Amino acid sequence: MENSEVQPLLYSIDAVCEALMISRTSFYRLVRAGRLSPLKIGSRAFVTAEALSNFVATLEESGEVTTR
Repeated sequence: MENSEVQPLLYSIDAVCEALMISRTSFYRLVRAGRLSPLKIGSRAFVTAEALSNFVATLEESGEVTTR
């Protein structure tokens, strides 16, 4: 059997903040603006991997970030 790394489907708020290199305050601003939509499981909030990828893609398409 192959040893393949499983990619997470959900990211905690802290993991999203670390991945995007933003503060929790900035994360919640994005949520209030409707740009990220966390889902709740019990008392914990998560962002799906797909939503995170889509958010980054929209940043690139809109020109809010540039790649060098």
